[in-house]
Amino acid sequence: MSISFSSFRKSFAEKMTQLTQDEIVSSTKTVISGLESLKIEHHAGLQAVETNIKSGNQDSSGDTVLSSEKSDILRKSLDMIDIGIEEAKVSTNFGSTIYVQKYSLQFNLLNHYNVYV
Repeated sequence: MSISFSSFRKSFAEKMTQLTQDEIVSSTKTVISGLESLKIEHHAGLQAVETNIKSGNQDSSGDTVLSSEKSDILRKSLDMIDIGIEEAKVSTNFGSTIYVQKYSLQFNLLNHYNVYV
């Protein structure tokens, strides 16, 4: 049984592409985990700053303004972190959907081939 170089190259390229896609999905899941940890840390920091503002522990009005600015920055950061998490989840879900469609198509092609043979 001889295999042509072009079919071998195509098969090899598909395997390498698949491996790369798997690595991307795995890396994206790692990023999601890191972003969720960062989100927890930012929530804790935001709660501390807001508690400080509510308790009035600032020595002067400058400290109140500084705490308000910190609170605004933390809220904006939390919004950006949430967007990043959602985008990463969409990417992994999209990748999974493509895998399912690809394997379903391959399965159907093999079934048709087997019926033909």
